[in-house]
Amino acid sequence: MNPPDNAVRYRQSIGMVWFYRVFAALALGLATLCGFALIPGWKPANAVIGVLAVVLFGGGSLYCWGAARRARDVFAVNETGIWRLRPKVEPLFIAWTDAAVRADDTMQRLIVTNLERTRTIWLEYQLEDLATLRDYIRAHIPSASVRGSVRPQVFHRSWINKVILTFFALCMLAMAALFSGHIIPMALACLAGCAFLLFGISQDPLALTIRADRVVINFTGWKRDIPFSDISVVTSGDEFDRGNVWAVVTIVLTHGKPIKLYRFREGSLAMADALKAAIGQTSDGAQSPGSPPPGG
Repeated sequence: MNPPDNAVRYRQSIGMVWFYRVFAALALGLATLCGFALIPGWKPANAVIGVLAVVLFGGGSLYCWGAARRARDVFAVNETGIWRLRPKVEPLFIAWTDAAVRADDTMQRLIVTNLERTRTIWLEYQLEDLATLRDYIRAHIPSASVRGSVRPQVFHRSWINKVILTFFALCMLAMAALFSGHIIPMALACLAGCAFLLFGISQDPLALTIRADRVVINFTGWKRDIPFSDISVVTSGDEFDRGNVWAVVTIVLTHGKPIKLYRFREGSLAMADALKAAIGQTSDGAQSPGSPPPGG
């Protein structure tokens, strides 16, 4: 089933396609070089490192090549449903009456499925005019989570940031130990860097819980309570960072700096819907009738 001519189409830029292709070729070249480096002077210790390098770069090449293939997909939408159009492949169609959507913010994509989950369409955050497409999908699929499921009240932050920060903190600690007997200023600088990274870990949320009258954000070793009366509005959108697109849910407070929430495993769509429902916010951002006004 092909989409009609009046369906609106969305795609990634040709620049993204070539970006993935170039990195796939580079990774394949590095994997090949590492493979040839294993042949002369074969030693078990070098073999382990070489094999790991081949697997790492080879896997990276396969991932980038798959991403380049997906970047050529075209997506079409109209009042009936959504299509994925892939070269030389039969179009994949999901009707809005049989559709559910969720956000995978870690992998940076929206995932549209039919209710039986036998058909899946990935919408990468790098799609041109993604915000318009996301709003259109949400207007045609009222629930941001799978129909029939209970809206989650606890949202868990991805561990990616913590793993990266911990790795670099351990590296800085190792460097501090290495320099401690020789270059004291360098050792102190490394310790300071380690402390800075550990502070970053303490500021990275663990989970967000929606309670009866407040939102609780848990961090490592501490938590922050935010009464509903302190919340002005909840918004959702995108932030762009060095070619990446991150979905962000923002809690705007009546007093103080807004709180921006990224990369929770349950997804930004489900989180935004749950927060808005908890504080009684309507789709246009206003408080629903009967709900207490902010600060009241």
